[in-house]
Amino acid sequence: MEKDIYIKTEPGGKISFGMMSDVDIELFNKSVSDGALSKDILFKVKRGLSPYSLAIGVVNTGGDNDTGNEGLILLNQQRFEIPVINSKNLCKGLYIAYIALSKVSIEFKVKDRDSDSYDSSKLREHSTRINFPPCIQHQTYSDLNFNIVTDYSYNSKLIKNANRNMIDRGFDETIYIFSVDNNNVKVLYQCLSGDEVFF
Repeated sequence: MEKDIYIKTEPGGKISFGMMSDVDIELFNKSVSDGALSKDILFKVKRGLSPYSLAIGVVNTGGDNDTGNEGLILLNQQRFEIPVINSKNLCKGLYIAYIALSKVSIEFKVKDRDSDSYDSSKLREHSTRINFPPCIQHQTYSDLNFNIVTDYSYNSKLIKNANRNMIDRGFDETIYIFSVDNNNVKVLYQCLSGDEVFF
């Protein structure tokens, strides 16, 4: 069996997120006086280099075993949200979020030598949960409360490079740096399509 899969969503794209390291916090403090965000920070966050993580793909909404775009959603353990301590307290720290969204599409093949017919219930959309506070919004798509599909598997076998040929219409980039202290979230920096503002 061989099946062509085509998925298009709006939005979709790339999101990188994580708590800033002490080194990056120092670079950010220097960025405030320089009036421009450090290129070293930008390089790392755009590529999802440690301590940041990157998710790329189309978008779906829902929880485990809900119907996604084509198959069933399987949530990754990794989540892009402020960590919570003791079920109620947000983890104190400085965070950065890089958000590049657009209308995107992907196309890949599902192959299963053990079956003659395609069964969408065997397709799993491995998805990273995105759940940012209301003050962290994309300039075009507003609230960031969805999943990004990072991988696919069929009949428990990973489909390699399913996202490799993702097509986009040009990304609108948004970057936020924000602090969390005593459950309060405060935006310290934002960049909308290259326009930087330090608060």
